[in-house]
Amino acid sequence: MNVATSLNEAYVPYTYVMLYSLFKNNEDHEITVHLLTDGLSEESKKHLGALCARYKNHLIYLTVSREVFDKRLYETGNHPVESCFRLALNDLLPQEVDRLLYLDGDIVVNKDVAPLYTMNFRGGDVIACHDMDMTRDSVISYGDLHSDRLNALIENNKYFNSGVMLMNSAKLRSTWGLRDYLAIAMEVDFKLELPDQDLLNLAHGENTVFVDEWNWNLFGRNAHIRGYDKDSLRRRVSIVHFAGDKPWNGGNHYHYRCEGLWWDYALQTGYSDSFLERFIGMTLQRTRFREKARDMARKNIALRENITTVMRNINSFSEIRRPEDE
Repeated sequence: MNVATSLNEAYVPYTYVMLYSLFKNNEDHEITVHLLTDGLSEESKKHLGALCARYKNHLIYLTVSREVFDKRLYETGNHPVESCFRLALNDLLPQEVDRLLYLDGDIVVNKDVAPLYTMNFRGGDVIACHDMDMTRDSVISYGDLHSDRLNALIENNKYFNSGVMLMNSAKLRSTWGLRDYLAIAMEVDFKLELPDQDLLNLAHGENTVFVDEWNWNLFGRNAHIRGYDKDSLRRRVSIVHFAGDKPWNGGNHYHYRCEGLWWDYALQTGYSDSFLERFIGMTLQRTRFREKARDMARKNIALRENITTVMRNINSFSEIRRPEDE
């Protein structure tokens, strides 16, 4: 089984959690992980290599230079250039790889992925899920950088999320390379909200086999809206994607009960202390938390004063009633 993901040094811990969840729930499969990066520290390589070795899996580094990407591709929306590295996969993968499962680092794999990995492409380029944020109703509100071609894909329900995608590498290798994706970016004058994902959709949206997003690429916030907690996610869903706000970031954004699933995996890794320190530190620094803390303090003072007043009145009433009772 061949799996790929993109990362930089800062994203190593979160990618580690994703890979740990993948390995833990797929121990019956031999997995080769292809890491797209422009360079990692020796310490990070050591940690990732040890994780793969523990589960008898394999690790291949695919080096990508950020210099080959036009800055207009990722700077407009302040996206990390590493998100575009997946566009170079067809140029870099070994020839023997005929299919590849791409996974973002903000994912937990909760079950066996073989049912997805072995699906029939039926001549398609990609097997993927509809993006749960990119529906007919969200075309106007999502952003103003979409070209008419992208809007048409969304309105026709042919827009997929690139965080989980099974790529038909045997077919794509000879037809789509980085240059081809960059040529599309030029054609649409870089009108791209999500550069890598938009380009992949412009190239393959019309030739994608869509599968159930509620099982294979369920967004954390959508799970929350439907009422899932971490236990129901664990029972029902194969892949959970924490797109948007991240479980590990403390502070102002809304957190869901189902984020506990990510923490269950994260706290079993060697990064657990740093995750907790980051989360607590960010939370303590956020304005909303400080305001909430001050508000609670004020309410507690008022509550204490109210209780004191009530108890004083009770005692006074008791003193008044006691002679009659006797």
